[in-house]
Amino acid sequence: ARFLGIITLESFTSQALGLAVGSVAPTTEAAMAIGPAVMLVWIVFGGYYVNADNVPRLLSWLPRASLIKQSFEALAVNEFEGVQFEADANGGGMRDGAAVLRWLGFDKSRIRDRVAQQARILAFYYWATFCILKSKQDKYQAVKPPVEVEELPAAAAPAKGSTAKAEDAAAAAKPAAA
Repeated sequence: ARFLGIITLESFTSQALGLAVGSVAPTTEAAMAIGPAVMLVWIVFGGYYVNADNVPRLLSWLPRASLIKQSFEALAVNEFEGVQFEADANGGGMRDGAAVLRWLGFDKSRIRDRVAQQARILAFYYWATFCILKSKQDKYQAVKPPVEVEELPAAAAPAKGSTAKAEDAAAAAKPAAA
């Protein structure tokens, strides 16, 4: 259940990122070019390729903002917490899940904290999308309610001759009653 919850939250957050990118881009083609570039940054700083402890100070905020890192860390803790492994043929290798989490730098991480951070990222993307779309919203003049029109007096009604011709044509079109 935790695995599915983490994956579902990552899916929603990725969708929210797509909405934010789409709201910034002027065209569909531009969004299709920007989206993968933004996602690549989150993947690189997601904790698998670059350890957060090795990131330069100027870019240290990127791993905390990476939707990939939050999910990867939560999934790693979910998978390896409390697991025991058998030694390899040479008697080496990691013996338990705690060693794997230490190696990844996730030994002090908790699933609840990563899910909360992922939810904050999700909320930020939805908020950013709303603000961007609101700022791009077309501005129109306010629509005024319609003015009530009084009925025309009988003198201003159309001439009888103009309606009489239409009535005569309608009567001629009807077949005679037998």
